[in-house]
Parts: sequence; structure tokens; C-alpha cells
Amino acid sequence: STLAVENLRAGEELEVMPPAGHFHTALHPAQTKHYVAFAAGSGITPIFSIVKTVLLTEPGSRVTLVYGNRGRNSIIFKEALEALKNKFLHRLSVYHILSREQGDADLLFGRIDEEKARQFLTKVLPARQIDECFICGPEDMVRGVRAALAEAGVASEKVHFELFGSATAGATQATKTKLPPAGADDKKSVVTLKLDGGARQLAMSYSATPSSTRPWKAASTRRIPAKTACAAPASPV
Repeated sequence: STLAVENLRAGEELEVMPPAGHFHTALHPAQTKHYVAFAAGSGITPIFSIVKTVLLTEPGSRVTLVYGNRGRNSIIFKEALEALKNKFLHRLSVYHILSREQGDADLLFGRIDEEKARQFLTKVLPARQIDECFICGPEDMVRGVRAALAEAGVASEKVHFELFGSATAGATQATKTKLPPAGADDKKSVVTLKLDGGARQLAMSYSATPSSTRPWKAASTRRIPAKTACAAPASPV
């Protein structure tokens, strides 16, 4: 972050919040499980951390990763995944699904969707052998994989997923606001901007004229001490 790069100095103490969210499961060195992960594109980011943590924390567990990309050159963490595979040769299996590069096996060509997940569950990943499953990627991909897992009999409590988000799901309907006529009472509002651990208050004056496309103007600003700013919770690993 900009705050860390420009302001922090050696020896400073920071308060750190614990990871938040539900995209995780309890790990224990004594556990022996088979973890399965489906990821597409940058959805590998949290999945990679989970895979690495499982392999380091649970010596008796194994992981199968199904990872979708357009081509070999677009595979994120390619070298890191290869290094991890070489280190845990008998405990990590990685299947790269490419949508724009045809390989020798049809199973490894295309996109990760409900049908592709169904093929893997039939040929490679018997549902009865899946103890935990993690899915991260676009909404359509996540929904498809979840549907295939449910159809195969994998209990919903074993399936953990994280969405990139959707352009339509949960979108709010835009509303039209009628501007007051020119000459209306000039009312002021105070807007608080929070950025990089600090906050600034701006007194905004409303001024609408027929020719203006910028109805808001800042009348004055007031600096707020950083200690009053709200810090966002840490993102889950």
C-alpha cells in the first residue's frame, strides 16, 4: 500500500486484525484428507495460498488442483505451482485446463463449467474421495462446479467458494435525480473522504446552473486526525 511504502519505518508497531471471511477450513497436522480446488484465471490467488498451507500443515493430506486459463502463457503462478508440485510430488496433482490451446486430452481443453466438472468427477475425482473442495473464479464457473458437486453427492458443507462478482447479480437500479432550478437555495453538505489511514472533511456547496455539468464544488476542507479514520478488515487468505 501507499501508506506502507511512503510512511512506515523500521521499528514501527502495527495492529493487525485476524483474517475475515469463510473461505477456509480448520487444519490440523494429524488430519489426513483429500482437498480438491477449482480455480480460473486470477482465482488462483487465494487457492494457491490454501493449497500451499494445506501441504505444509497436514503431512498426511493431498491436494488436487483443476486450474483454468486461456493458454500456457497466461497461467498465473506457473513457476510457483511447478516448484510446489516438484516438492510435494506424491501429494499434489495439478490439471491445467486451457480454453484456447488444444492438447492431447479433450478433458484438458475448454472452460471449467458444470460439464467439465462433471467429467472430472467421473474420470478423475470420485465424489466419495473428496473431503473438502474450494472454488474460486467467475460466477458462472462457480455455480457450474457447485452444481456438478451436488449432483455427484458432495455435501454442501464440504464446498467452499468465493466469487469474483457479477455485473448483474445484486446490482441496484439506478434512479434519476431532478436538479433544482438555478437560483434555488444554496445548501451545503459535509462529505468525509477516508484514504490511506487518514480522513478529510469537505464542505460541499450545491450550485446548479443550466450550463453546468459539475453541480458540486468544494467550499472548504478540514483535516481529521488519522486515529479517527476507520480501517478496513484484513482480507482472508
